[in-house]
Amino acid sequence: MVRIALVALLAIVTTLAVLRWRSVLAAPPAPTAVGAADVNVRSRRRSTHGIDRAKRLSRAQPGSQVVVEPGEYRERLVLKDGVRVISRVPRGATIRLPGAASEADPAVVAADVSNAEFAGFRIIGDAATPLGTGVLVKGASVSIVDVEISGALTVAIDLNQMAGGGVTGSDIHDNPGPALAIRSGASPRIAHNVFARNGLSERAQASLIIEDGAEPSIVGNVFQGVTPKVFQSLSDAARLSVMRENWFPDGPASRATTPASPRGRQGR
Repeated sequence: MVRIALVALLAIVTTLAVLRWRSVLAAPPAPTAVGAADVNVRSRRRSTHGIDRAKRLSRAQPGSQVVVEPGEYRERLVLKDGVRVISRVPRGATIRLPGAASEADPAVVAADVSNAEFAGFRIIGDAATPLGTGVLVKGASVSIVDVEISGALTVAIDLNQMAGGGVTGSDIHDNPGPALAIRSGASPRIAHNVFARNGLSERAQASLIIEDGAEPSIVGNVFQGVTPKVFQSLSDAARLSVMRENWFPDGPASRATTPASPRGRQGR
C-alpha cells in the first residue's frame, strides 16, 4: 500500500509540473516599452564622438530621451518629435558647429516638431568655430531649458512660428548678434533667463528682436543693455507687463532702488 501511495503521489506531482511547464511556454512574452528608454551618449575625447554619429537621436522614438555625457561635440543637432535631449551634467556638454559648417548655420534646429526638449547644454561660437544661430525653431513646440549660448553672429535663439514651449532658465550672453528673435506668429514663454551683452556687432540692429504679430509671455528675466524701445511692437498692456515683471539693471529706476519683487523694476 505504501508503494502504491508513493507511485500515485509521484504521478500527481509529475502531471502538475508538466501542466505548469506548458502554461509557461504558451504565455505571451511580457510587453516592452518602445521608445521609453534612455539613450546615453558619451564623448570619447574632445570632438571625436558625436551625439548623433551613431544615429542615436535620429532613431529615437517619441517619449524617449537622449542623455549626453559631459564633453565637446562638433555637429548640428536636429530635434525630433517628443524626444528630450539633455546634458546629464548641466552645462557639461558643449556643442560647436563642425569645421565644414558656415558662419550662417544653426547649431540646433527644431523644425515642425512638437513636445521636444533641449536642456542643459552650452552652445559656443568663436573665431576658431564660428556660430551663426544657436537654436533655430521653425513651426515647432519645443522647450529650451537651462541653456547657455555665446558667440552667435546672427542670433542666439530664433523663434519662428513657435506655437508652444519657450526658453526657461537660460544664460544668453556675449553674442555679436541679438540674444533673441521672436518672429511674427510666435507665442513662446520667455521666463527666468539672463540676457547680457548681446547685439555687440555693428551690424546687429538690436540686442533683442520682437516682430509685429508676436505674442510672447515674458516674465522674471534679467535684461542687461535692453531698452523699452525693444518692446514697442507689443500692445500697451503687454509692454507694461514686461516692464513690470522683469529686471532691467541698466534702467534708472532699478539703479535707484532695490525692489524685493519683480514688480516696479523699471520706471513706467
